[in-house]
Amino acid sequence: MKRIAGLLVTLGLVLLAIGPVAAVQLPVASLDPKSGPAGTEIAVTVSQYSPGIVIEVHEDTGSGALIGTGTTNASGTGAFPITIPASATTGSYLLYICGLCTSQFPEWATRGFQVTQSPGTTSSTTTTTVATTTTTEVATTTTVAATAPTAPGTSTTIAAVAADDGGSSSQLLLIGLLAALLAVVAFLVGLLTRSRKAVHPMPPPPPPAA
Repeated sequence: MKRIAGLLVTLGLVLLAIGPVAAVQLPVASLDPKSGPAGTEIAVTVSQYSPGIVIEVHEDTGSGALIGTGTTNASGTGAFPITIPASATTGSYLLYICGLCTSQFPEWATRGFQVTQSPGTTSSTTTTTVATTTTTEVATTTTVAATAPTAPGTSTTIAAVAADDGGSSSQLLLIGLLAALLAVVAFLVGLLTRSRKAVHPMPPPPPPAA
């Protein structure tokens, strides 16, 4: 029993040590570049995800349209390209980068992307002045306005951007909390076992028979 109590105390201390570490190991994702016009190809880099899983990149949240996928290697890292939809209008957007997306505890991070105006879609006005002279030598002017064509408005399912954060992983947080709870329980059981041994020591063996 004494050995078991010692093992429980040791286990409790180990779990207390690794619990917080597991809780803070959140998935990490980055985009390169972080801005560009619609149709821009982005390099997505991820780390601290589960190994060998599919990583999905959605517009806004998990319910948004899927715009690209990749996979992690045996160490939980990966890099893959995605393309911003050609229909995306200018503005700030949020990309949801998740692994195990349909599971109870998905691993995810969010990153912001700025869609800039595409070249050739600006509107400008050119004024041309034409002078004519009548027989009374009175000059008149005619103004002709020419407007460059503007790309028609388009829409997309990308939602307005929120803060560009580091993501989260409820699965890893839960593991950390459970580890900490088990650590406390094991530690208390170990101490209680030792305490009982000290209060109720084992009786000495009976003397040998005559």
